[in-house]
Amino acid sequence: MAKSPAETKNYTPQQIDFAMRYYIPTSKTYGNAYASAMAAKYSENYAKNITDKDVAWLQEIVVDIVGKPTDKKNLVAKAKKILEKTLDGEDIKLAQDTAKFVAKTDPEFSEKHDVTTGGDSLSPYNALTTEELRKLAGK
Repeated sequence: MAKSPAETKNYTPQQIDFAMRYYIPTSKTYGNAYASAMAAKYSENYAKNITDKDVAWLQEIVVDIVGKPTDKKNLVAKAKKILEKTLDGEDIKLAQDTAKFVAKTDPEFSEKHDVTTGGDSLSPYNALTTEELRKLAGK
């Protein structure tokens, strides 16, 4: 969720425009500093040199406006924290429901047993030659 304009510090509209074009993957100029700067109406000379120095300010603008990106690892860590709080919380019904969910979805608690063949495929077609497979396929 985007932050309010009051939380965007003192960035100019042009700086914000440039940073969003440069860092947002759906932008036509994503990852291209020169094209992003030109699209944000910087001069050609400035656009050519916009990333010569430290570019950390670009990411700061995006983080301030859009917020920090959340990757799968962070989401899983947050979910685990919430699960722990829920399971240890005072709401017994919620803790029971959470425990049931975990038990159903975690293989460690599953009543199902995975049958393997030491890494070998269980497919009966693996033993067939290419010619035999073509015959079966009618080719």
